[in-house]
Amino acid sequence: MNKYACDCCDRDFGTKDALEMHHQVKHLTNNEKKSSFLDRVKKKKKGGWIVFVMLMGVIVTGVWFVAQRGDSTLPNIDVPNEPIHWHPHLSIIIDGEEQLIPEGIGLGQVHQPTHTHESDGTIHLENNRPTAKTLTVGYFFEIWGKAFNKDCIFEYCTSKGTLKMTVNGKENNEFEKYMWKDKDEIIIEYKSNPV
Repeated sequence: MNKYACDCCDRDFGTKDALEMHHQVKHLTNNEKKSSFLDRVKKKKKGGWIVFVMLMGVIVTGVWFVAQRGDSTLPNIDVPNEPIHWHPHLSIIIDGEEQLIPEGIGLGQVHQPTHTHESDGTIHLENNRPTAKTLTVGYFFEIWGKAFNKDCIFEYCTSKGTLKMTVNGKENNEFEKYMWKDKDEIIIEYKSNPV
């Protein structure tokens, strides 16, 4: 077995690398130690930047992928891979009174993919790249700036009444997560508890 001896302190080492490491740690002058330390720090910083850039790339790619898929809490349905132009109809009834859905929701300098042109309850879904999120009833209410979920429609909540949604005459419990289909007839109805 080869032995490598230190010229400065006569210690023996089993490998040449071990001897060099010993020499660098124990016998370098202060200037040499500083220089060696700075070289190691520079290498670590360079390696750190490479790792940082790669990590940011992975994060950005992940965020982009999730955004393309839409909200993962939504029902798993096939989202069309082609442009859509659908016209479902929405009615909102609060304590027996039909509520006006104003014209121009989602229209402006930038037209939202879900919007209204008139106040007759026709919802326009005109979308060149539909996603699971942009096809939901909840997305329309988000654009409108109004509350809607399984517990509330506007300021009317189930703590003081009942909320029901029907789609094409059948009760549906998906509420804001329901994905419109062309020609859907959706009724959202809230009834206050008797006083």
